[in-house]
Amino acid sequence: MHSKSVRLSHKIWPILIDIASARKTITYKELGARLQIYGQALQNFDRILAPIKHYCINENLPPLSALVVYTGSGLPGSGAEADELDIEQVFTYNWKNRTPLIPSEAEFHAAVQS
Repeated sequence: MHSKSVRLSHKIWPILIDIASARKTITYKELGARLQIYGQALQNFDRILAPIKHYCINENLPPLSALVVYTGSGLPGSGAEADELDIEQVFTYNWKNRTPLIPSEAEFHAAVQS
C-alpha cells in the first residue's frame, strides 16, 4: 500500500469519527476539499480509504469508511463494500471511547498487508 494513502487515512480517521458522532455522512468531494484533493485525484479515494476499511475489518469495527458517500445517491462507493445498515452501525458505535482513538500509520499499513 502506498505510504501516502496510509498517511491520508491517518488524517481522515478523526474527521470520520467527528462525522459519525454527528450522525452524518460526507461526500467524496467534501472530504477531498478538507484534504485539498480535487479533480481527477478524487477518483483515487477508494485507495485512500482502503487502509481504514481494512483496519475496521481486522478489528471487528463497523466500516467507518462507509460514511464517505457519493453526492447523488448518498451511498458509499463500491470500494467501501458497505450499505445503509453499515452506516447505521457506524453511527451507533462509541468511537470516542475506543483505544486507540486514532490508529497509528503503522497499524493502518499492517491492516492492508494482512
